[in-house]
Amino acid sequence: MARWSSIASALPASRLRPGVLPGAVAGALLCASPPASAQTCQGQFTDINFGTINPTNGLAVDGTGSLQVQCSGTNNATVRVCPNLNSGSAGDAGSPAARLMTNGASTVFYSVYTDPARSVIWGSYLWGYSGSAPSPQFDIPLGPTGQATVSYPVYARIQAGQPTAAAGTYQTRFNGQQDLISFGYTSAGSCAIISGTGGRRANFTLNAVVAATCSLTTTPVAFGSKSSLSTITDASGQLRVTCTTGASYTVGLDGGASGATSPTSRQMTSASASITYGLYGDAARTQPWFNTTAFFRAGGTGTGVAQTLTVYGRIPVQATPPAGTYSDNVVVTVTY
Repeated sequence: MARWSSIASALPASRLRPGVLPGAVAGALLCASPPASAQTCQGQFTDINFGTINPTNGLAVDGTGSLQVQCSGTNNATVRVCPNLNSGSAGDAGSPAARLMTNGASTVFYSVYTDPARSVIWGSYLWGYSGSAPSPQFDIPLGPTGQATVSYPVYARIQAGQPTAAAGTYQTRFNGQQDLISFGYTSAGSCAIISGTGGRRANFTLNAVVAATCSLTTTPVAFGSKSSLSTITDASGQLRVTCTTGASYTVGLDGGASGATSPTSRQMTSASASITYGLYGDAARTQPWFNTTAFFRAGGTGTGVAQTLTVYGRIPVQATPPAGTYSDNVVVTVTY
C-alpha cells in the first residue's frame, strides 16, 4: 500500500487567509512505493534409488527423483532458482556424464539430467564443467500471494556398458560442497551470477545394488550323420556363462530326457530306438560331466563377461540302431 504524507503550514491558523498561501510556506503531497521484500526460499531433493541392477546385460538403468522448492517474497515478483549439483561425494571419471557411485574400489558411472530423454546434464556453475554442464535455471512466479511451491523432476541414468561392476551396494552423496541451491529475483541476473551469492545446501543420496547373477547361452553337441556305430564318435558343444564380477559359480548337466543316473549312459532317442552317449569336461573324455559332486562339474569366478566352457560328447561303440534322427535335451544348471 502506498504511504502518503504532507507538509503542514508552520504559521498559526489565525494568520492564514483563505485562498492565500504564504510565499515561504508551500503545501506538498508525497507518494512513495512500498519497499521490495527479500525472497525466502527452501529447496530439497529426494533420494534416487536405482534398485537392483544387472550390469552384465549391457543395458542402461534409469532412476528419478524430484526437487521441491518453496519461495515467498514480493507479490507478483519472479524468483530465479539455480540448483547447482557438482560431482557428488564419489567424484567423477573426468566427464560430467561420468559421475561415480562406489562400492569399495569398484565403481559405476551415472549422471543426473534435467530432461526425461537424459540428454541435458544437470550441472553446476561451481564445478570445472560449468562450460558444458551448468546449473539449470527455473523461474517461479510468486503471484498475488507472494508465495509459490513448485516440484521439478530429476532424471538419472547409470550408463550402459559397465559389465565388470562387482556385486554390492553402490552409493554417492550430495552434501557439503557438492550442491548449492541459489535464489534471487530475476532482476539479479543469470544463474551464473546468482550462484555466486550463496544459497542453501540440500543433502540427498543416490544408490544402486549390483546383484550377483549369471546368464547362459549354449551351442549343441552335434554328432553329425553316421552309417554305423562300430567306432567311437566324438563331438563338442559350448556353454557361455556370464556372471557378475566376483561371483563364484558351478555348472552341472542333468541326465537328459531319459533321466540317466550316470553321465556316460545318457540316451538320444528316435521313436522307440536309442543311442547311448556321454558328456565330459575334458577333451580326453576322462571326466564325466554330471550335476552331482560325485562327478565333474565345471566352475569359475565371474568377470562380468562371457566365459566359454566346452562340453565334450562321445558315442561309444554299440549296435547301430535303425536310421533316424536321434536327439536328447540336457538341462544345464548354473549355481552361484
